[in-house]
Amino acid sequence: ALPADDILKVSAKEGTGVEEVLERIVRDCPPPGDHEDMALRALIFDSVFDSFQGVIAHIRVVEGTVKKSERIRFLATKVEAELLDVGTLSPDRATKEALGPGEIGYIATGIKEPSSGTPTANRVIASLNCQSPMPIRWHSNLER
Repeated sequence: ALPADDILKVSAKEGTGVEEVLERIVRDCPPPGDHEDMALRALIFDSVFDSFQGVIAHIRVVEGTVKKSERIRFLATKVEAELLDVGTLSPDRATKEALGPGEIGYIATGIKEPSSGTPTANRVIASLNCQSPMPIRWHSNLER
């Protein structure tokens, strides 16, 4: 249980407490580290299927960068794919050159088997040169 002092009084309807929430996020949620030069490790948190681009996985990059035409591997199923597109969701898909550490976006995999790139089948993707990727934990400093 959280101590009562840690609970913020916020109302989006009334617009109260917004500044306190933003200050708490800055204070308690660390920015991503400088892991751009490392091999790619990313967490899949959702996916959709597109009949032209195949499985489109929504990801959070933990280490490294991911770029269009790069080959990646889904660790649980060992499926490999060459990426057709990379970008952000804002709210529609917007193509980007690359996604780096801490960024959230999508990758279009070209995989035509819908179950191969889903979050239930896979949680982590990595570049082909990542020899032994460590597990990823999506966590918060607020957990006690």
